[in-house]
Amino acid sequence: MSINIIYKNENNVDSAEKENSGVVCSLVVEINDIEERTTAIVESIIDTSWISSLDAVDQVSISACSAKTILKMVNVLKSRTDSELSEEAGEYIISSTAHELLEKEFGHALVPLAEIIKERLSGNGGFDFHSESNSKLITFGEAKYSGKTNPHGKAVNQILDFIQEEKDDAELSLIKLFVSKDAVKNAVNNQKSYAAAFSINSDNFTTIIKNAEKNRLSEILKLTDEYYVVGVKISD
Repeated sequence: MSINIIYKNENNVDSAEKENSGVVCSLVVEINDIEERTTAIVESIIDTSWISSLDAVDQVSISACSAKTILKMVNVLKSRTDSELSEEAGEYIISSTAHELLEKEFGHALVPLAEIIKERLSGNGGFDFHSESNSKLITFGEAKYSGKTNPHGKAVNQILDFIQEEKDDAELSLIKLFVSKDAVKNAVNNQKSYAAAFSINSDNFTTIIKNAEKNRLSEILKLTDEYYVVGVKISD
């Protein structure tokens, strides 16, 4: 098994402490076999069986959008060096890992990775991954990778910037193809959830995840009552 769960917590934030109450779900995981993990991600990326669940028009459209991006992502992951991950490859690994963990640890239904289903070949200019939570909320996730720092602040800042720019709303016309009608209705009524995923470059996991949980939390909980924080340590 290439992923070990080091920390998991679901914390209900008291409304007496924050303007809005909510639940903060946190994970810290360690990837202890990067080769195995990369192989698993590549296999997941090239599995496009989900396309068959779409109607004929959407199948043609999504297939055309995804083909070149899938090839690019696979090439980036396969061409990585053992000594150092590129920022692009690292972000794919953080995004894919957090995405998968939302399903396995919190029971989310997954939407294909944003990089695959959006029109642009790379640099999609929006959220990195999406899912539907058990409470029928679309989760909009952002992933950040660094080989030296713990970029949870960058992930949170990006989420808040994207919300201000209404990029979550802009994505609904595409995301609705993969989630329930209830989740779409909730999103239209501005009921959504968010996830911040980031690399960890320290053994002090507890301090880092606690700092990440608190980072601009009051601002996040003004916008949602369901928030996910995922830290990923990539070991040599």
